[in-house]
Amino acid sequence: MYGLVGICLIVNIWSNVSSFQQAHLSDETGELVAHTYQILRIADAAKLKIHDLQADRSSVRDVRETLRRLSDLVGPPSRDLTSKLNGLSDADLSAQKSNAGLALLAEMTDAEQSLLTLREGNDRLSSSRSIGQSAFASVVDVVLIFVISASFLHERRSAKKMRIALASALDQVEAVNHGLQKSLINKELLIRTTVHDLKNPLGSIKGFAQLLADETAENKSVFEMTQFILRISNHTLNLVGSLLEDQGGADSKNRVSMSGLDCLKETCAFLEPIAAKKQQRLNLKEPARDFRFDGTREQIQDVFFNVIGNALKFSPPGSVISVSCVGEGRFNAVRVVDQGPGFTERDLVNLFVPGARLSAKPTGGEDSTGIGLLSVKKAVEGFKGAIEMANNESGGATATIRFPVWEFVSSNVSEI
Repeated sequence: MYGLVGICLIVNIWSNVSSFQQAHLSDETGELVAHTYQILRIADAAKLKIHDLQADRSSVRDVRETLRRLSDLVGPPSRDLTSKLNGLSDADLSAQKSNAGLALLAEMTDAEQSLLTLREGNDRLSSSRSIGQSAFASVVDVVLIFVISASFLHERRSAKKMRIALASALDQVEAVNHGLQKSLINKELLIRTTVHDLKNPLGSIKGFAQLLADETAENKSVFEMTQFILRISNHTLNLVGSLLEDQGGADSKNRVSMSGLDCLKETCAFLEPIAAKKQQRLNLKEPARDFRFDGTREQIQDVFFNVIGNALKFSPPGSVISVSCVGEGRFNAVRVVDQGPGFTERDLVNLFVPGARLSAKPTGGEDSTGIGLLSVKKAVEGFKGAIEMANNESGGATATIRFPVWEFVSSNVSEI
């Protein structure tokens, strides 16, 4: 590309130099032609003077003066002729027949006209050559312009493709960055949710341990209490294991079909020590409709722990928390009815917002992190179900957890 531009520049310089030379030559030729025409005019004037001299209308002196002017103008080709003219006698200049002066002037005129014709021919040839060089340079310029234009368009297309490729790469980087941010947020939420879910079983362990200490000497079965502590400990260990595996529950290979009602009953039994500590009562209404789901015991018990645990946490001491499992068309619904303060309009908007604090305060000095209901929502949606929170007309609130109907069984179905 750069070599082509260099060649075109050399051609243009050559054409410009030739044009300059032609212009200079044309100027010189023009001056010589004008000078020749002046010589021819004076030669014609000298002829007229000689004719006048022959007719006695002019003097020899006038003829001599015209010949002297002619001698001053002529160049080498005619200089000898003017010398001969000036060397003629007065009789020769005025002779009527065979006038030597007129003969010499006619010879001079022919010589000057021949020289004029030669100069004009050379000038036309030089002009034609200069025009050809200029035309060639113009063609080269057109080719150069075409090549540069094509190169510019190619570079422009290449730049456009590069911009599109860069924009696509940036979009991909942004998408990956967004995915990483989302993954980090989900991981952080998983950690916070799992830590939150550890609180209820640990509270149950603490309550059973306290009862074990208080009731050892009475009718309570120490073996039964130790079995509860063992189950809650296993549940807590499974939660920790799922956190370390970076999953929202146990591994998918542990998912089996099981009784939802059995899990609900066991969760209520786990939470009885927490209720007893606040003189509250958990009431699981019978007969209750059982349902089955595919998952792990920890997954659904986390849901029940959070919902029933919240009812205990925000209800006053001595209150009753009612739990029931009923059919609602295409869904099986678990309802938890408490006697707490219920929800404000703002609470209902922020129920499932991570970290949102609601207007109600725990009645027994418990902690509230604001992520329990969000954990429940995500888990229930994993079962293709839904959760709904509403205020009761008589006070308190009702949490309704709906699971899709997969298989109905009687209330005495045992765990698989």
